[in-house]
Amino acid sequence: MNRKDDHIEFANAQNVRGNDFDRIRFVHHSIPSIGVEDVDYSTYIGRFPSSVPIYINAMTGGSKKAKEVNKALYKIASTLNIPLALGSFSSGLKDQELVNTYHVFENENRPIIIANIGADKSLEDAKRTVELLQADLLQVHINAPQEIVMPEGERDFKNWANNIKEMVQNLEVDVIAKEVGFGMSKETLIKLKKLGVKLVDISGRGGTNFIGIENARRSKKMSYLDSYGLSTVESLLEAKGISNIRVYASGGVRNAFDVVKALAMGADAVGLSKFFLDLALNKTEEEAIELTRELLFEIKEIMVILNAKNVHDLRHADLLFDTELMNYILQRS
Repeated sequence: MNRKDDHIEFANAQNVRGNDFDRIRFVHHSIPSIGVEDVDYSTYIGRFPSSVPIYINAMTGGSKKAKEVNKALYKIASTLNIPLALGSFSSGLKDQELVNTYHVFENENRPIIIANIGADKSLEDAKRTVELLQADLLQVHINAPQEIVMPEGERDFKNWANNIKEMVQNLEVDVIAKEVGFGMSKETLIKLKKLGVKLVDISGRGGTNFIGIENARRSKKMSYLDSYGLSTVESLLEAKGISNIRVYASGGVRNAFDVVKALAMGADAVGLSKFFLDLALNKTEEEAIELTRELLFEIKEIMVILNAKNVHDLRHADLLFDTELMNYILQRS
């Protein structure tokens, strides 16, 4: 089995239950003044308007199995107009015959397409990725902990910052700096901002655990790193007060309530991976589309409870944090 198929298998097998989203509550105000039909949860992904506040986050590509997953994801995305991020294009850059495992697009109802490469890649690699995948935006993933645990991973990260800076300055598409499940500190966000980055996917701990996945592929485990990183909630708290940078949230987003909590904490849109991977692998096309419709409608229903007509209104919702998160906020503020 190749590495891409390993990632699909181990990610699908992981069962994440509790995470930091469970440590947040809303103050309940009893009398809403709106109905579901009043809710407009549209947002932007980079410069592109999106009619929904979620996106299908980067998962896979580079194998026959990955192609089938991407075809299923594309069908959901194109049917419901949900932005779709593709998996890391490293395999496609090495072998052009694998491009069609990512590029599964039909012309009809094409959603926003987000390509993905690593921060170790050059500007020319980035340009080639965008061109081959006809991408509207580019995620540049930063995943040092995963690389260290990955048996065949990178061990030298000296060029990452400069690579990101060159891509931001020279690509015609918007660049999203993306973590892969280890979160982003305030210091990281400020550094990215200095590099010219205006869009970030904080992708915190709490969902798919790539250290756990890579440990499953190693003979000598580094299991002591399995819980490494900042959670998505902690990362959203770290992002508070940093101006001129648009934050997208992913990592451990399990349901509509988690989506609404992330939006209330400042995310402009929310990425889901495991939710959609389960649909792609285990549901029929019709079931996957119907379950996604239900998710989107539930987001609106929860926004009605909170009397929020739009994402901006959610930012004014009253949030309660448990003691551990309150202590974190006090220590880092």
